[in-house]
Amino acid sequence: MTDTIHASLTGENLRELKAACYGEVAGILNGLAPRETVRIPDSYEWLSLVIPRAFTAALFGEKNNPFAGRNDDNDKGIRAIWEFDKGVAVLALDRFPGLIVPKAVEARRYLWDLIAPYYEAELWRGEDVSAIIRNRAEKVTREGVPWTVLARTEINIPWAAVTNTVPDLFWLMVHVFSRPSSALERFRAEVAELTTFSVDKDKDGRRTATIDAEQLEKKPYVSAVYWETHRLYNENLGNRRVMRDTVLRDPDADNGGREYRLEKGVNVQWATGAAHRDEGLWGPDADEWRPERWLETSSLEKKKIMAMKARIFPFGGGRNLCPGRAFAISEALGLVAVLAAGFDLEGVRVPDKVTAARMGAAMRRPEWGPEKDASSMGIRRRVGYEDVVWGFKF
Repeated sequence: MTDTIHASLTGENLRELKAACYGEVAGILNGLAPRETVRIPDSYEWLSLVIPRAFTAALFGEKNNPFAGRNDDNDKGIRAIWEFDKGVAVLALDRFPGLIVPKAVEARRYLWDLIAPYYEAELWRGEDVSAIIRNRAEKVTREGVPWTVLARTEINIPWAAVTNTVPDLFWLMVHVFSRPSSALERFRAEVAELTTFSVDKDKDGRRTATIDAEQLEKKPYVSAVYWETHRLYNENLGNRRVMRDTVLRDPDADNGGREYRLEKGVNVQWATGAAHRDEGLWGPDADEWRPERWLETSSLEKKKIMAMKARIFPFGGGRNLCPGRAFAISEALGLVAVLAAGFDLEGVRVPDKVTAARMGAAMRRPEWGPEKDASSMGIRRRVGYEDVVWGFKF
């Protein structure tokens, strides 16, 4: 199954998944009317619904997506994902979950029932279904696993796709748009360098803007914004099994530093957040969001940047990295890029407090203060871009 997952999230399979997800996101934003400001009461909840809508359509296929249009509340399945997310650690431990997290148990059961018809009818064989859904189903079906088991295990895929991506996107969005004269201006300038315009005769002569999504991470400031956000808000808990007796030494072990003997069979954990926000590694402003620290200005600074990248490991480390990292990075930057290029967000602010990541997740979550409308924002098309239809190139 590990080989199946990696093959499904690389090469052409990855490109197709990106294209499908970006297409869904662009479709949502292109549906916003010109010269109208849409008021969003809770910016985090908005992302918590918009992103899973796009993700589930890209994963399961738009035609038979079980999370769309199957009940009176089209977002009931998506909301069930987030209720499941709240109690996933207790569910995994399986110690009286019905007493401790009854809503999560109910949400899990709802998700099982929601996707069961999809797997019973083998709709995962559809042409618009992602490789990750199709290949996993083909693999376990070939091994003799019945669809009833598939319906229970595969709720992990939409959950894993959104549990860290939504808070990641949120922190990117609020930090960029809450600094319109600095971060937003620089971010927009680099996105503009990757955007081409054309007139689409099939769309009543409206302009089509295409962002070269594959190049976003290569832009210095765009990349700096992404990695600085992960440095500050990612606190993934890493786990490894020691395969043979090993001794780790501090760099200054010969001058009073320490050595650590790790014996075969021992489990080792590390707290990513502790390293990501360590003042000894990042300086006295380690708790500040300052993407400029990642920008190269000289050969000496370039070496410093490479050393900094060795101190940040939000997707794991060594040979064992998150197989979905390329998709996660691309998707996050793509949404913020199209928002920056074509839209204005009004009233965006960084939350007063930050909560720790839930067990089983990696990204910290926002916590709003008591101020009324603290989490609200407005979104409208930028002046001069009212007629633009947005899209992406891979």
